[in-house]
Amino acid sequence: MKRKCYYSYDYIDPNNLYTYPGSSVLRNKQEERDEKKARELEYRMVASKSLKLFINPILEKLKRDNSLITS
Repeated sequence: MKRKCYYSYDYIDPNNLYTYPGSSVLRNKQEERDEKKARELEYRMVASKSLKLFINPILEKLKRDNSLITS
């Protein structure tokens, strides 16, 4: 499946509350300041979490946990 990329969006943050100084890269847990590397890291994390959800859906876990509470 082809992924969508939005290359032209810049975050306007004059006080650098949400972005790293001198760039439009959002602050992140990995503290990655390079735009391309940050985008790739985000893509990989989302893909990994999506795969985990596909393999083990939350709904089934909630049903199982709820049945333990109500029984």
